[in-house]
Amino acid sequence: MEPIYDSIGVNYAVTRCTDPTIAQQLYAALQGATRIVNIGAGTGSYEPENVDLVAVEPSAQMIAQRPVGAHPVEQAFAEELPFADN
Repeated sequence: MEPIYDSIGVNYAVTRCTDPTIAQQLYAALQGATRIVNIGAGTGSYEPENVDLVAVEPSAQMIAQRPVGAHPVEQAFAEELPFADN
């Protein structure tokens, strides 16, 4: 299966901005979380800092647009997570 964002996400990071309202709601919902797996992480624009987080993203195009210093990312589909069961 080819990730759709490999073709449509070429300029995603420069054409899509983080929505502050969505970010605020997401960060509030994650308050107190100590470990996060961000499935379908894209470019990482909604990932909180200062938390143990690993991103999962199938699209190499989206992974390539993640900023320097972003959380670590695994290239995988949600149906095939590369982690041991917890």
